[in-house]
Amino acid sequence: MRPNAIPSTDAGRPLILSRTPGAAWRAALATVTLLALIGAGVPAVAQKTTDDPEAAKKEERAMQERWRQWMETEVAYIITDEEKALFNKLSTDEERDRFVEDFWRRRDPDPRTAENEYKIEYYRRIAYANDRYASGIPGWKSDRGRVYITLGPPDSIETHPAGSYYAGGLTSHGGSTLTYPMQVWTYRRIPWIGDDVRIEFVDKSSSGAFKLLSGPLDRADTLNAMTTLMSEEMLTRYDASDLVYLPIGTNRPQDQLFERFEQYAALQHAPKIRFDDLKQRVSAHAYTQSFPLAVQGYPLWMLPERAVVPLSVEVENRHLRYDQKGDSYQARLNVYILIEALDGRIMAEFDDDTVSAYTPNDFDRRLTEKTVYQRFVLLPAGRYKLSLAVKDTVSGQITVREQSLHIPALPAGELALSGLILARTVLPATAKDDPANPFLIGAFKVVPNVAATYRADDRLAVYGQIYRPARAEDSQRPQLSVRFEIRQGDAVRLTVEDPAGRSIKLDGPDRYVFMRGLPLAELAPGRYELRVTVEDAVGGGTASTTSRFVKE
Repeated sequence: MRPNAIPSTDAGRPLILSRTPGAAWRAALATVTLLALIGAGVPAVAQKTTDDPEAAKKEERAMQERWRQWMETEVAYIITDEEKALFNKLSTDEERDRFVEDFWRRRDPDPRTAENEYKIEYYRRIAYANDRYASGIPGWKSDRGRVYITLGPPDSIETHPAGSYYAGGLTSHGGSTLTYPMQVWTYRRIPWIGDDVRIEFVDKSSSGAFKLLSGPLDRADTLNAMTTLMSEEMLTRYDASDLVYLPIGTNRPQDQLFERFEQYAALQHAPKIRFDDLKQRVSAHAYTQSFPLAVQGYPLWMLPERAVVPLSVEVENRHLRYDQKGDSYQARLNVYILIEALDGRIMAEFDDDTVSAYTPNDFDRRLTEKTVYQRFVLLPAGRYKLSLAVKDTVSGQITVREQSLHIPALPAGELALSGLILARTVLPATAKDDPANPFLIGAFKVVPNVAATYRADDRLAVYGQIYRPARAEDSQRPQLSVRFEIRQGDAVRLTVEDPAGRSIKLDGPDRYVFMRGLPLAELAPGRYELRVTVEDAVGGGTASTTSRFVKE
């Protein structure tokens, strides 16, 4: 996990800043250093120092230039259009000074501490960019500097010196090319762009001024132009076709020609939140419940360092208002979600909408069901604050709430289980299922019961994942058994034993999942706990996980 991220609502890399005892004096040093490096500190409120009208005008012009530099230089990458418009309307230095104070205060992840961690990290990144990426212009103005300041350190960097033979492979449209000096930065995820994002910089002048490539055609021009710098001896060593970049052979949608241009455009701008009214309510902590909803995150450790978390929001249909449109009744929900680390860093921020539509013949029955919205987010282990606002667009009613979200760490080197997803249905995925279906997890379609409430005639479906089972030497397969127990207090109300592990399925090269439907008909209404225990006959390990539910 990388330690330095700006908790920006616009474009921060979602990682946690380490706190150390010396943070305060290092913060002051970083701030002073940064101000010297960029040559445009935060102006203090102007004080009248002379009665000379000409000198006063000169001082006023100098102050105006300093304010302009603050907005266009020092905070250029993080100030929003709305803040910029408001700042330009201010008429006095006292107003501008208060604006600057409020500007940083709004971004302070923990106002209880003496230092503003956001401001410290922002300045640190600018200082780092100035130190590493300057080439004729200050480093913070360079393309690499802008990307570093906005997104934080990349997860990996590939460096290709001038004249190197660059085999792009499947992630770069195939083919091999001779290159100018080139760097490829990879980010595992940029929320408003996608997963496994490769950002390429090339130094056409061989001066250290690396430029962000807009797409394959930009690099094609770069690579073709490389012939002007190659000696005749070098040219004889390569076929001419090696100097032409061909966008072929890629299997990744994000590497197709037009998708690369879209990525380039997206890198120039922070993600835009469409439902600003919902964002403002969350920012103002205007919590209200116009209709009840349930929210849950289900950590699944499908990546080494971060959990893949299906984040689910559930609303009962009877609380929504439906409009008749054509031959169906429709309700639409606008959703805004903000996930923050406890130190205030923004881990994920997005908005979306979902529509439920039913035919007139089916409408009354569907009103007894629920609408579930789900989206996947990537989070390292830790505790987070989850804030969300959900709007019924037909009635105009809005529910705003905040709750904790815990992503437990995966135990190292031993048999382990994910948390349980208590579901309405767990079914194998079929060829007819849309790959973009938000309920697909691996080879299975899991529709959660977010509120974990079941009626008398319901069956409880459960899904979970098994990590690091030992394998038998002869078969290279694990030997697992599983037990499902429903408890009420200290009493065990139902036990289902599966000694042969028939509830366990292989779902990938090294991932096993368990799933089961459990009958609830014999249970009295009340609150219960489901405990799932997996035993590993080869490795000798045992792991358990639990979740609570209610039978109505």
